Amino acid sequence: PRKNIYPLIRKADLIAFTSFYEGLPLFILEAMYMRKLIVSTKFSGYNSLLTEKNSLLCSSFQARDFSDLLLWAVSSKNNYIEMTEFAYKDSLSFCASNVAEQYHYLLSKL
Repeated sequence: PRKNIYPLIRKADLIAFTSFYEGLPLFILEAMYMRKLIVSTKFSGYNSLLTEKNSLLCSSFQARDFSDLLLWAVSSKNNYIEMTEFAYKDSLSFCASNVAEQYHYLLSKL
């Protein structure tokens, strides 16, 4: 196993993620923070992290549909800077200080 995946993420043009079920995929969160284009299936719980504004989402779990979306993302002339900026900003809500603030707020309501 690789101990430091950041050099690989840094070199990537996009991050492809296929899954049926996930909790909070830290790999995606790290890629969002590094402003990488995310191409993902709509796995269970995806909507707590991924949106149409911050990623390219495939609602089908068919390999052909996902590969078509990947090919489109790579070959399209779209500029994904706005999408990756949304992803970066969305990833900040998961930083430790923001999570601690949210817990503090929720616990103060008890």
